[in-house]
Amino acid sequence: MFESVDPSPSGKIIDEECQRTRRNMTQILGQTGQSTVEFVLVLPLVIIVLLCTLQVVSVVRTRLLLEQAVHEAARAAALSPDQSIVLEAARKALPGVVLELGKPREIGDSISVVLRIKAHTDIPVVGPLLPDPIMKARAVVRVER
Repeated sequence: MFESVDPSPSGKIIDEECQRTRRNMTQILGQTGQSTVEFVLVLPLVIIVLLCTLQVVSVVRTRLLLEQAVHEAARAAALSPDQSIVLEAARKALPGVVLELGKPREIGDSISVVLRIKAHTDIPVVGPLLPDPIMKARAVVRVER
């Protein structure tokens, strides 16, 4: 009494399209999971490289400040024989420096100014792994007064 009805061709097309979509989603989800795992594995290395870069930038910044401080101290030494004035000029540019000042002579003679500082490696994770470098800068100027 009841006849079996064949599905229309459009019904078969929809079924095939659904199966293709399912396969595509499986492939996409599988690749997304793999990408996530790779990202999680690489992320700590990227963070460590960034922290090391920050540490290098910090040390280079200290070096540049030391060069500026030695030039300021040398200028003060050229104008004044007082060691406390020279040390104050150096510490204004970079706090914590140690000063070595040559013996002042007559006007026109050269005087040597040496500054030293211990650059602290204080970036988290990588800072404790690296030793604190001791930096030294020297400038020689002629005495003006």
